[in-house]
Amino acid sequence: TAQFLFNIARGICTEEVSDRTLCKSIGCGKTFRNHLALDPSNEDDIKKWTGELCGELTERLAVDRKENLRTPKVFGVSVQMSDKKRSASKSSSAPSSFERYKETA
Repeated sequence: TAQFLFNIARGICTEEVSDRTLCKSIGCGKTFRNHLALDPSNEDDIKKWTGELCGELTERLAVDRKENLRTPKVFGVSVQMSDKKRSASKSSSAPSSFERYKETA
């Protein structure tokens, strides 16, 4: 192990390169900082960005479904406010129908 660490510290690795494994999760997110921060009382902005993120996630899930023949089992959503003192998260079972993903998200 000492030789392994010695080599790794110098950028030397003799292990075989292996194929990448399939990711277990797919996500998308958006950070609003400083002057771009969303006002939580502005329902129109919240709906707009929630819709944007749901649309992007739906596209990613459609590609993953086509390429890897799988559908998600669980959806998770989390929100953290700029003061970092308030946050919320929720997860639920994924719908049985792919067409209902956007509605659920």
